[in-house]
Amino acid sequence: MADSPSPAAFPAMLRRRLGGLHRHAVDTVGRLADLNKAIFVVGSRHGDYGRTVRLLESLADDDEVSPADFSLSVHNALAGLLSIAMKNRQSHVSIAAGPDTFNAVFMESFGLLYRHPGTPVVVICCDEPLPASYTSMIDLDESDPVVLAVLLQGSKPANGDDAVALNVEVVSGTGASENMETQIGSFIRLMCAEESAETRSRDLALAWSRHV
Repeated sequence: MADSPSPAAFPAMLRRRLGGLHRHAVDTVGRLADLNKAIFVVGSRHGDYGRTVRLLESLADDDEVSPADFSLSVHNALAGLLSIAMKNRQSHVSIAAGPDTFNAVFMESFGLLYRHPGTPVVVICCDEPLPASYTSMIDLDESDPVVLAVLLQGSKPANGDDAVALNVEVVSGTGASENMETQIGSFIRLMCAEESAETRSRDLALAWSRHV
């Protein structure tokens, strides 16, 4: 693979508003091309939950709610900030589909490529483990924050020496989900070395094959 390009400039004023996970996400996305014209598809189970927790704690303590936390706690905040920073006027998508989030993001992205074959799609998957106070809601073993950003195009670009052709087949859900960290690991190994992979979740599983 070619050396990663320098990240696209993200305005410092907007960057200061980001939480840690979303800051890593914009740094990762910034190394991709076509950010001013691509459709962003963002997938995250929990989003920037730290802001939501702070809002709930403020309400419980009868304190004032932070306007910044309120505006950035919504699930499409990352897509919105990216579109502002990249001066991108496309319609974007944010998805939270529980354990099916990773696979649902790619299915949505493939649908967008089919409907808009000349428009690139940037897939962004990011999540971090919930805090211990939410133990009763944790259904998968999630140990580390994860970020993945991938540029998808309907056809091989003219300068696409590093382009990889992907085929994907929908198979029935397994009922036993992998966490996003495991799914991203399988996808990266597919892109770098392996010829096939499967990403499994509760209601949706995808079988992948790679052709360089």
